[in-house]
Amino acid sequence: MFLYIDKEAIATLAMLKSHLFYPVTQLMSQSEAEEVDSSGRYKGTLFPFSFILAPAGKKNQEVLKQNPKILLDNLDIWDKVLAVKEFFKNNPKPNIYIRELPIIGVDTKFIQNRKKVIDKVLMQVCEYDKNITSLANYGFEKKYFLKYPKERIRLKNKEWDDIEINIDDLKKFSEKKLFIIENLQTYLAFPRVKDYLVVYGGGFKAGVLKGLEYEAIYWGDIDKAGFAILSMVRGYMNTKSFLMDLKTFKKFEDLSVSDNAQNYNGLNLTEDEFECFNYIKKVNKRLEQERIPFDYVLKELVSLIKFEKRL
Repeated sequence: MFLYIDKEAIATLAMLKSHLFYPVTQLMSQSEAEEVDSSGRYKGTLFPFSFILAPAGKKNQEVLKQNPKILLDNLDIWDKVLAVKEFFKNNPKPNIYIRELPIIGVDTKFIQNRKKVIDKVLMQVCEYDKNITSLANYGFEKKYFLKYPKERIRLKNKEWDDIEINIDDLKKFSEKKLFIIENLQTYLAFPRVKDYLVVYGGGFKAGVLKGLEYEAIYWGDIDKAGFAILSMVRGYMNTKSFLMDLKTFKKFEDLSVSDNAQNYNGLNLTEDEFECFNYIKKVNKRLEQERIPFDYVLKELVSLIKFEKRL
């Protein structure tokens, strides 16, 4: 009697060894195997090839439905995938960088280039963060409790003129108010303001501020995107706007340019901000920060800060 060993049989054993399949309770009959070979299905479920061992149970069916080709496509590297799986199974929440993983024969690039495959295996046997649904933006590292590069932010205050720090280090500063500037050149020219951290927002990159507990003043372009960013930041913290009103726009309307950008709906704006927002949509114009004379900016800033202190 001979046992025919081929790529499919090896893949079957690899699945079992990887714990992708839960305990198998029966052998696949000849008729079932023939059905799989002819139709590509096992009892109505898509099936890659006939197995010596028949899958049993809902969990196995889910694995086959989701990852029917995972083994066939990765047999040449499966020993390394298993090594990664064993490490995470034995070391949940490692809290180290991928570069620090002590897995013999597995380097950083191997994991970085095969996160999707490794993820499918780890999800079956390892603890992971179920709130992470994407591997993008260090999703793999977050999902399996690895360290990853944190967002960085540029700022200035009474002691420092334009430094870049890890976003988590923001709490080390004594100032608990932010003055967020949308554009880089305006941020660089902007003076340091007492009691404030002056922060470079970088447009929608200001989303890195989510989860921080600060009061903020936001100054962005008077355009549809600028008001959308203001609304976004206001969803994170108590936020007032600066020079984003109809008075400012009309004073320098001759410096405005056409605006064909997408529209935004459902914005969290004040009555004065909505007045300006609706006007610029009507005239299809935008006024960028850089076009407002800087002496006017400084005069309005002094008035604003004095008013803030009186409050």
